Amino acid sequence: MRKNFVLLVGAVALIGSATHARAGAYGEAERAEEAPASAPAATMEVEDETDYAATGPYLGAGGMYAIENFDATGPGNEDNSPGFNVLVGYRLAPHFAVEAMYEYFHEFDDDGRATAQRLANQPVTHATDHYDGWATTLNAKGYLWTGRWQPYGAFGIGYIDINGHNVVRGSGAGQGVDVRLALGMDACITEHIAIAPEVAYVLPFNGAQNFDIVTLTLGLRYKF
Repeated sequence: MRKNFVLLVGAVALIGSATHARAGAYGEAERAEEAPASAPAATMEVEDETDYAATGPYLGAGGMYAIENFDATGPGNEDNSPGFNVLVGYRLAPHFAVEAMYEYFHEFDDDGRATAQRLANQPVTHATDHYDGWATTLNAKGYLWTGRWQPYGAFGIGYIDINGHNVVRGSGAGQGVDVRLALGMDACITEHIAIAPEVAYVLPFNGAQNFDIVTLTLGLRYKF
């Protein structure tokens, strides 16, 4: 009985040894105890530290489309005018700036003289006459936000000069004080350069009181 037990233990040991050797021959590695999975690395968010509202001087220029809202007397109609503006300003604080602006209105075509000739059954010798002019204003600007997108409102007071060329209106030209109300945005490309769309209403007084103008401008700003 003891002999059989010894033979049984020997057979088991032999089978275990053979199994281990076979696993090594076929490249089967022993399973190691599984380690707990490591926590994923924390992602770091890099904040934009660019100061888009830094104080300092800036320059600007833009192409303009001027929509006439004239209230002059006489026959005929006026068309709108292309134009441009240039400005120099200073950012006094993140939410406030002041600037001096010059605007040029190239040509508001007017067919008043041709209309008057047609009404009088006369030969039309003037197909189109026109108004042109310029304005200067000192503007105060308040910015709502100070990041990359900076919407603003502006209020300005200045002087406007409108000239009529061969027009038959009762108010063929005018000069006077004007008020400028504007809404716009500085869309900052970099801390120095911004695209600046703007809409403004120019409200003249005195001799130019009949020549209200709405301006649509797309400009650039460069901040030093």
